[in-house]
Amino acid sequence: MPYDINEWKYAKYVCLNTTLDTRSRIFLKLNWIYQDQQNWYKLYTGCGGKFQSPIDLPVSGLVKVHGQRPLIFGNYAEVPLTMTMFFDGNRIIVHGKWHKNNMPLIFGGAAHSRRYIFYCLSMHWPTEHKIGGLSYPLELQILHISAEYASFEDAMKGSNNDPMAFLCVSVIFRYEQHTHPPLKNLLKAGIRSRASNVSLNPIPLSHISPPFHNYVAYHGSLPVPPCTESVLWIVRSKALPIKREFLEAVNVALSIQGETEKLLGRSVQSLNDRKVYLFNL
Repeated sequence: MPYDINEWKYAKYVCLNTTLDTRSRIFLKLNWIYQDQQNWYKLYTGCGGKFQSPIDLPVSGLVKVHGQRPLIFGNYAEVPLTMTMFFDGNRIIVHGKWHKNNMPLIFGGAAHSRRYIFYCLSMHWPTEHKIGGLSYPLELQILHISAEYASFEDAMKGSNNDPMAFLCVSVIFRYEQHTHPPLKNLLKAGIRSRASNVSLNPIPLSHISPPFHNYVAYHGSLPVPPCTESVLWIVRSKALPIKREFLEAVNVALSIQGETEKLLGRSVQSLNDRKVYLFNL
């Protein structure tokens, strides 16, 4: 049964069913490029902060969390009304539109009682996050906005005093002998979206990123300008599969072979004094 967001305290703030054009004016501004990321801080001072993302996730020294309730993926099984994909030259980005009572959301676990509503999904290859110094072939980043904010822009305004205005789920993929089927369909659509927006056959987010209970979490930033340091990052522990030959074919089709790391990701940032928390249920 769907979670009815009208039952919540912040029910009036349900306006993330915006069009891609509206979102593009906010999140898809391309006055930055990955090749010049070392200079981002000159225009966006936040990009020079101490709590930036992505990071190289340590394999030891994690803070184990006990007695925490599970992470809940509410409405992740709900089929959206529409799904749209856009390739901005840096990232493949997916947006969806759901009925206002069926918006996908996350709460519980590292998010505690706070609700976060789905905003968009982006793909990066190779991964932006590393694990023990190792990169993996592909990373999905699923950005959510705290339900108390009416829009991405409102969350940005609130982030000055709110270190958890956003939540981003990271799903890592590793090479296997097959590809996670929903991912294959998304990447094929990504090839078609190279020059424009492409409408997708709507599928639930749970097909793209199946719910999970084991993960690590840390406090970080948006990985692109303005690099706002108000993001709770949740990185799934178990990697999903992708076939090497398939990803290489996508690289060729998008004409980014040999340049993927420059074009589709930010380099890892210093962990500094941050702790990384391990949630295993």
